Amino acid sequence: MKTNIAIKDSILLAFAITSLASCDLIQPGDIINPNVDDETFIKSPNSMSTWVNGTNSKMASTVGTFVELTEILSDDYFNNYSQSSKVFDYPTILYTDQDVTNMQRGIGTLREMASKGIETISKADNTTTDAQLFNLYYIKGYSYLLSGENFVGLPTEEGGEIKDWKENLNLAIKTFTESLTLAQDDNAKAFINTLIARAYYKLGDETDAVKYANEALSISKDFIKQVEFDGKDGID
Repeated sequence: MKTNIAIKDSILLAFAITSLASCDLIQPGDIINPNVDDETFIKSPNSMSTWVNGTNSKMASTVGTFVELTEILSDDYFNNYSQSSKVFDYPTILYTDQDVTNMQRGIGTLREMASKGIETISKADNTTTDAQLFNLYYIKGYSYLLSGENFVGLPTEEGGEIKDWKENLNLAIKTFTESLTLAQDDNAKAFINTLIARAYYKLGDETDAVKYANEALSISKDFIKQVEFDGKDGID
């Protein structure tokens, strides 16, 4: 009996030591990888170009998620074989649903990536162009647009309080309007006017929705905006 107790005690002691060692490995404390440190990245050559590419990548994957799930929700697609949430078919939407959480996180990530590029990285990289800033401004505006179109309320900043859908849409309009000052060509201007019209439409403002839709058409009747993909590296 005493032998068995001693063996059990030894096993428990060994397990405790192993657990502590594992914690040290998982949580390295003050060990920092200089390749992924914020300050190192921001000071690296062409940091803005790299950041914009990454934000565009996130924009494409987020839009893909929204298209898939809203198509299922709208009954334009019968969700029989995919791994996405089956309850969207009914529809039954719960804030605890993982797909809903992913949609909300996608919006927040887009907003914060665009904001950091505009407010921090652009100031550190003197090669930043108006085209890059335009790119980030419309992505930031689009994050507010997705919030207002799809949710009754979401935060408008990291760690902030929840703002209702109308406030998100008004922020979308404000941000899109700011981006117009950076638009380089007619296609870009038509694209932004279309997004502004979309926000006003959701707000129930028919007058301004028609106004900006007509403005887009007067600038370009055949513009197209799409994600570009690099066959080697994925999303461009």
